[in-house]
Amino acid sequence: EIDHTLGSSGTLDNTTLHRAPIIRIYGNSSAGKKCCLHIHQVYPYFFVEYTGSMEPEHGTSTNEPVFLNNHAASAVRRYISKLMRSLNYAISISLKTNLQSRKLQFVRAIVLVKGVHFYGFHTSYTPFLKVHIVDPMFVNRAVTIMRSGTVMATRFSVFESHLNFVLQFLCDFGLYGCGWIELSQAWQRGRGDVQDEESPALPLPASPHFRQTRMPI
Repeated sequence: EIDHTLGSSGTLDNTTLHRAPIIRIYGNSSAGKKCCLHIHQVYPYFFVEYTGSMEPEHGTSTNEPVFLNNHAASAVRRYISKLMRSLNYAISISLKTNLQSRKLQFVRAIVLVKGVHFYGFHTSYTPFLKVHIVDPMFVNRAVTIMRSGTVMATRFSVFESHLNFVLQFLCDFGLYGCGWIELSQAWQRGRGDVQDEESPALPLPASPHFRQTRMPI
């Protein structure tokens, strides 16, 4: 079983946000013990096509690697910063919330990426912006606002917004039901607590997050 929740951010979230999404996966470990795995630093996202300035430093062929000069890179950063502020403001207005509150950060980050359009015939990559949203509940609202033309007076074409948060995570990491998850790093919650036979200590470092339940899974 897999689901997600929105909890208070901590050390493993690597963010200054007040709350951050956490994916929870229930199952058995390779040691044969039942466990609940918490996945941090994963956010829902969608793509929009980037139409701003991005001139190559060398060459004009679309088949050659594209390198941004300082002027173009600065223009991309300004565009992303403006889009992030505008989208965050638009979501706040739609929710009729206090615009002065520091807790109202709906957009986690916007990253410049490249991809190939799904429809039509294309021979080269196209720049896209990957928009990460803090709360999965507001993804559809953000997509509707981006398509409405209220952000930067532009009707954005949105891609891959039809996948829900959990399905995005499974697809991005090549996971499937009844499969194994290989972890390069893991921490155990409640390691400093008194252990019982149902939840023995594992050879893992202690997690900075508290243990949420004392009941066996």
